[in-house]
Amino acid sequence: LLRSKMQSAAIIREMDSGIGRHKELLQSLLVCVAGAVDVAEQLEVQGDTSRVAEMEFTVKAFLEMEGAIKASMAGLNEVKRQASVDGVSLEDVFDKAVDNEKKKQTDLTKHPKYKEFKEKVWQATHDGLPPDLDDDEDIQVATQVDHSTCPITRMPMTKPMRNKDCNHVYSLDGINAMLKGKQAVKCPVAGCNKMVSRDSIEDDYETAAALTINSKRKRKNAAATQEEDDVVDLD
Repeated sequence: LLRSKMQSAAIIREMDSGIGRHKELLQSLLVCVAGAVDVAEQLEVQGDTSRVAEMEFTVKAFLEMEGAIKASMAGLNEVKRQASVDGVSLEDVFDKAVDNEKKKQTDLTKHPKYKEFKEKVWQATHDGLPPDLDDDEDIQVATQVDHSTCPITRMPMTKPMRNKDCNHVYSLDGINAMLKGKQAVKCPVAGCNKMVSRDSIEDDYETAAALTINSKRKRKNAAATQEEDDVVDLD
């Protein structure tokens, strides 16, 4: 259980690599969930309730996978944190962190993405919230934060990075430019007094997924509009 500095550094690099892969998987899962929601909305409009149920099952399966990946990522983060601590079994550290993360996870029916699925499917043919969510005390009105534009470059967001100290999001190029030659700088978002450094930022897979989803939906809507225009032209 005694590890040299070189061994600890190698473990940290391996954990960082694994965490990066986990975030890529989570980003892909969120995009898949959004795709399933879009399909389910269309099927609901068409009255195909059996296939809507299949989409609901698919969303739940994706969310179960998300929970497993998040638990594994919690284990990797804790191993990284304790990589240089002598006298501990990193295998035990990993297993304990995974178990703790799983205990935090709630019933899938309370997952925000599952609630979003139920709400959007219902609203495809009804007004308001679905009956099984209408009286849910856990529902919170989410404030939609626009992360499509980087607060530093004022350009479309690319490679979003989240500041762990304040949760503000910047593009990688933008924050790299701000931090060039500096240890830390004040968060560029107006009204925020937190600092940002290279150690305080991390890949924001949720915003990256949201950008991908929005881009796909815009292309789909543009294609649908073009198709309608073509039909009108034929008439």
